Amino acid sequence: MKTNKIRAWAESVSRSARAGRRGAKRNKAVYTATCRRLQDGRGEERHFSEGVNFYKLVWLYVIGGFAGFIVETIWCYHVYHRIEWHSAMAFTPFNPIYGAGAVALFLCLRKVPKRNFLLVFFISAAAGTLVELVSSYIQEFAFHSYSWDYLHLPWNFEGRICLGMSVAWGLLGVAWAWLLCPAMERLIAALPQRTGKITAAVLAAVIAVDAAVTVAAMLRWLARRAGLSPRTAVGVFLDKFFPDARMHCLFPRIKFFP
Repeated sequence: MKTNKIRAWAESVSRSARAGRRGAKRNKAVYTATCRRLQDGRGEERHFSEGVNFYKLVWLYVIGGFAGFIVETIWCYHVYHRIEWHSAMAFTPFNPIYGAGAVALFLCLRKVPKRNFLLVFFISAAAGTLVELVSSYIQEFAFHSYSWDYLHLPWNFEGRICLGMSVAWGLLGVAWAWLLCPAMERLIAALPQRTGKITAAVLAAVIAVDAAVTVAAMLRWLARRAGLSPRTAVGVFLDKFFPDARMHCLFPRIKFFP
């Protein structure tokens, strides 16, 4: 009797072991198939904070632009002892130079080992300098003006860029790789998938509208400086809501070419 119970117990353990092995194989097959579906884009959607996509770039632009706006405000208060609006936009507090710089640094450094200090430094310096140079040309040719001038600093090029600022961009890139970008990615990853994507789309639309209004206000400002009266309802609207006094508040450091 005792022998039969032992034999039955042994058979039960054996069946359980075989079932466990089959279950493990089945789970492994399901896991493999799921991974393949994810790789093929047929499975559950990955969080938008992974990899490179429109929503993540929008959030990087927003965070970087807002951080730049705060930095510029604090710097201005420290130097000039007054608070100025330094977003270079009509409504939103997202400085496009810093926003574009954040996106450029992310795209340029995402596959560069951050332990390679010199490579990170030189890529960042080149990317930041290029953003600054291109931005200065766009502002000059579109609005016949400039917002910064490095002519008083050594090793400058037409006052648009200089060695000192390039070094600053390089050091910022190192800080970006080690501190800023990981912190931003953790912040973005903490956002709910649906909410984060919808908010990014809304922010992108708002920034696009703000950019259009800013460009229109700047062009109308140039027209007023040339003595041209508004010929459309849009021009009248811009003259009413974006007079010279407000434009000087929005762009306190802007200077026009003669």
